[in-house]
Amino acid sequence: MSEKTEASLLRFAERLREDDRSANTVAKYSRDAGRFARFIEGRELGRELVLEYRHSLLGRYSATSANSMIASVNAYLAFIESAKCTVQSEGSQPKAFPAGEIISREAHSKSLPRRAGKGDRVSGG
Repeated sequence: MSEKTEASLLRFAERLREDDRSANTVAKYSRDAGRFARFIEGRELGRELVLEYRHSLLGRYSATSANSMIASVNAYLAFIESAKCTVQSEGSQPKAFPAGEIISREAHSKSLPRRAGKGDRVSGG
């Protein structure tokens, strides 16, 4: 990794601390940004390369984990003034219940979004 990249990663971690991020957040974002920097080493930074990195993460991790890593990378890209290279997270649905689990009708009903019914007031803003 180049000295310039290492220095930018150190400044990124320092900025996170200045922004009162927790020690765990600083460590995670720094680790994720460092992995990204190693992935792109020797190549020109561009949105296509970031998309390639996201694709590689999705091949090895769950969408939730990959999205968390991409959030760190996007923060780093914004920090180094390359926000034009940021990418969106991969869509993922939250898992309400473990696969194969049989749930009660009541539990299922509680997991559904509530719809406004008669007598419910809806604020107009």
